[in-house]
Amino acid sequence: NDVASEYAKLAYPMDGNEDPVYLQVIVNDYLEKKDFANAKQFIGGLIEKDPANAQYYDLEGVLLENEGNQEAALASYKKAVELDAKLAIAHFHLGYALYNKAYAIDNEASNKSQAEYEKIRKEQTEPLLRDAAAQLEEAFNLDEQNMGEALKHLKNIYYILGDEENLKRVELM
Repeated sequence: NDVASEYAKLAYPMDGNEDPVYLQVIVNDYLEKKDFANAKQFIGGLIEKDPANAQYYDLEGVLLENEGNQEAALASYKKAVELDAKLAIAHFHLGYALYNKAYAIDNEASNKSQAEYEKIRKEQTEPLLRDAAAQLEEAFNLDEQNMGEALKHLKNIYYILGDEENLKRVELM
C-alpha cells in the first residue's frame, strides 16, 4: 500500500485531473494510517486550488467522517452534490451519512417513552431516511454498475419505513 501511495503521489501531478484513482489512493493511505493532519492538509490544498471541484469536497467528507465529525462530513457531501449533481459517489456518501444519522437518532431515542420515541421517529428519523433514500436512489441511477451497495441500504431503509412498494421495486433491481 505504501508503494501504491508513493506512486500515486508521483503520478497525481501529471495525471491527477484525468484519473481520480490517484486521489483515492493517496487519501486512503492517509486514512488507513490515521494520519488525519496530512490528509486534511492535502485535501485542503486541493480545495484551495480548485474550490469548484466536487470530488475534493466528497473526499473531505470521507476524511471528516473518519475523524468522527459526522455533521461536518454531511456538509461536505452536500457541497459536493451541489457542485456536481452527477457525481454518484457523492450522492452515495451523502445518502449513507444521512442513513447513519437517522440510525443514531433512532438508537438514542429507543430508551425514551413510547410516545417520545414515536414523535422522534416521525419528526426526525423518517425524514432523514427519506432524504437518504433519495440520495442513494440518485447514486444508483447515475452509476448502476458501481453503486450496488446503494441498493442494499435502500432495501434496509424501505423496510424500516414500511414502504413495501419501494422495497419490492428495489429488490427487483
